[in-house]
Amino acid sequence: MQAVACATQNFMISLAADGVGSKWMTGALGAAPTDVLAAVGAPESEKLVGAIWYGDPAKELANDAKAPPRKKGLDGVL
Repeated sequence: MQAVACATQNFMISLAADGVGSKWMTGALGAAPTDVLAAVGAPESEKLVGAIWYGDPAKELANDAKAPPRKKGLDGVL
């Protein structure tokens, strides 16, 4: 798991160096992990660690995309 996390981080750093924005999602992806693995033809022994969303940040900013509200943290919730 740690090797996958390191490789994913390095891949995302490489994307950033090329001007590509990315986001690694490990939670709810909108589809069951088994469905995602079946769609890409992965064997049953494989596990889904997450998905990387990517795109052109300048294009998103040009579309007036708004960042989601940030979590308040522990102090903001209590």
